[in-house]
Amino acid sequence: MKKLKILIAGPLPPPIGGSLIVFEKLTRHLSSAHDFICHTLNTRPRTSKKKNLPSELFLAFRLFSVFAIKGPNVDCLSFHASRGAFIKTAPIIYIISRLLGKPLILRIFGGGLLDQYKKNPKHAQIIFRHTTKHAENILVQTRSLKKTFEQLGYNNITWYPNSIPTKRAAKIPKGGSCKSFVYLGRITENKGIKYLLDAFKRLPDCELTIYGPIDDSDISTETLKGGNIHYAGIAERESIDEVLSAYDALILPTFHPGEGYPGVVLQAYNQGLPVIATNWMAIPEIVSKRTGILIPPKSTEAIVSSVKTLSKNPDHYTLISENALKYSRQFSDTKSFTHFQEILRSLVKDKNNSII
Repeated sequence: MKKLKILIAGPLPPPIGGSLIVFEKLTRHLSSAHDFICHTLNTRPRTSKKKNLPSELFLAFRLFSVFAIKGPNVDCLSFHASRGAFIKTAPIIYIISRLLGKPLILRIFGGGLLDQYKKNPKHAQIIFRHTTKHAENILVQTRSLKKTFEQLGYNNITWYPNSIPTKRAAKIPKGGSCKSFVYLGRITENKGIKYLLDAFKRLPDCELTIYGPIDDSDISTETLKGGNIHYAGIAERESIDEVLSAYDALILPTFHPGEGYPGVVLQAYNQGLPVIATNWMAIPEIVSKRTGILIPPKSTEAIVSSVKTLSKNPDHYTLISENALKYSRQFSDTKSFTHFQEILRSLVKDKNNSII
């Protein structure tokens, strides 16, 4: 069987981030698959973390150059990005794919695309619509984003959620008392850290451990410590499953505008942890009363109440822990990677048939 060649561009770590890890896992899988040859282009800036016009122009030049040089020798092109970069860059990638006569797979990480789209000038919106509508396939992380695209007249949208490894902890599902809570993710204001800290100061019978990089100048390691609140630094990617399995439940009080399906929610489910999360963006698509508790954003009272609900109702806690574990199985890496490969093969086959 002929090996299919793909040129795939997207963000790779460092730093550690949900979409970066998701993209890295996919490229590693494609590179190790016996029937694919994967050429990967990292779209993360190598030096400055801040986005500015020179860095964006350099990235555009890099993308154009690499796609123009390597593109003619591959079977398919693919571009993966979060909402801001996707809106700016996807039209350029589309034009390159048409010039080269190659099928194109586009993928958006997270949510909030429509709000970002509306912030652009009218001419940019028109260019975006009239190019991306004709891409062979656009992969979106959430069902709500799929619906948004379809309302804009798109018929090339595929729901392609985050995925997780199938490795699980030994002692699951969880059961009994729920006293030990964990937050794992970037530590910024819009992740709801302030409300989380305020809540646990009122919950002396429960423990909160926080993991993640501090990306907010108003937050320090000292802010994240005290009494029943502990800061444990940054969890290594390879040990996240083990870290999560040491706790009883995950808390994610986010109101981040680009939130999609937070990978840490699915990872928590995979270890039998119920999740307390905000009723925000697409989170209600994966968190319900069967697997956790949804709370309003920016509410210390709601966090306190939900923690008490789990800690004082062991039978209910055991039930939703079992449900979380069962629910996680539909998001396995194996299914996700197989799905991507099937999409890729189908597009290449259709392209070859159209030439004959």
